[in-house]
Amino acid sequence: MLQEQGQAEKRKEVSQKTAKELVLKQAEIATRKIKVDEDLGKAEPALLAAQESVSGIQSKQLNELRAYTTPPAAVKTALEPVIALITKTAAKPEWKDVRIWLRRDDFIKSIMNFDKNDISPAVKVFLMNNYLNDEAAFDPARIAKASRAAGPLALWVKSIVEYSEIFHSITPLRNELKTLEAEEARMLAKQRELDAEVIHLEASIEDLKTEFA
Repeated sequence: MLQEQGQAEKRKEVSQKTAKELVLKQAEIATRKIKVDEDLGKAEPALLAAQESVSGIQSKQLNELRAYTTPPAAVKTALEPVIALITKTAAKPEWKDVRIWLRRDDFIKSIMNFDKNDISPAVKVFLMNNYLNDEAAFDPARIAKASRAAGPLALWVKSIVEYSEIFHSITPLRNELKTLEAEEARMLAKQRELDAEVIHLEASIEDLKTEFA
C-alpha cells in the first residue's frame, strides 16, 4: 500500500510539473497567434473591401470592357495582372486572352473564389516588376476614372498581392506555431496518461486500505 502510494505521489508531481509547463506553452502559443493575426489583420480588411468592390461590378460595366478591341492603357494595365493571377502565369496575356476571360460567365466568380494563399513567388515577382512597382501607372483610383469596372479589379490585384507578401513573410512564425501546437498536444497526452495512472493507483490504494483494515 505504501509502495503504491509513493508511486502515486511521484506521478502526481510529474503531472503537476507537466501542467505548469503546459500553461507556459499555451501562453507562448497564444502570443504567437496574436502576432500572426495582427500581421494578417493589416492586409485582410483591404482585401475583403476589394473583393466587395469586385462583386459590385455590373454586367453593363463588364460589357464595356468586353467591347474593347484596343483598350485604353489604364484598362489594359488593370486587366492583364488579373488574368495572370487567375491563370497562375508569370507573363503578360494578350488582350484577346483577356477578352476570352471577360466573356466567361464565371469571370467574377473566379476572382471571388481565388485562393489568396495560392500565389506562386514567380507570379508575385512578375506582378510587382511589371505593374505594382509603377505606382503612377498602377493606381486603382486613376484606373477607376478610365473604367468603373477596371478600378475595382486593379484594387483587388494590389490588395491580394500585399496580403500574399505578408502571408509569406510570416511563414517562419506560422511554422513555429505549428511546432508549438504539436508540443502542446504531446504534453496534453502525457498529462492525461499520468492522471489516469494516478487515478488507477489511488483506486488500488483504497482497495489495499480496505483489505488492510
